[in-house]
Amino acid sequence: MLAPLIDSTPVCYLGNDNQLVWRPCRIWQLNEQHILAVVTETTEPTMSIETAAAEIRLTLEGLRQPFQVTIVEHWPAGTGASGEHYAEQYRHDSGRIHWKHVEKDELRAKLANFDSTQPSGKPLTARARQLEGPAR
Repeated sequence: MLAPLIDSTPVCYLGNDNQLVWRPCRIWQLNEQHILAVVTETTEPTMSIETAAAEIRLTLEGLRQPFQVTIVEHWPAGTGASGEHYAEQYRHDSGRIHWKHVEKDELRAKLANFDSTQPSGKPLTARARQLEGPAR
């Protein structure tokens, strides 16, 4: 059985220039203890996809039931020298973030509606709503 998509709302965080930054994000529950999130880079060169991924990880790990959280970063064609690609984010012993290449077919084999599901909707995190400020 393929993993169900459980969230397709963008993640929001405060960027390097103190502006709100949105990153498309899709989240699947692989099993009772494991969540996988795919966060998409955009073309804004001053914003770090690592920050968006960190925000997602904090949110998901803070849920009542503890989850293992895997972050896969997606660079669409035109956002990197190597064209469209996917990579799993992990922390090295030094604390630095590293990436391990992931094949799209590998993701498709695990996830439901991988190609057809587009991120949309409201912010993923309470922190994002706080950053947005009061509704007008």
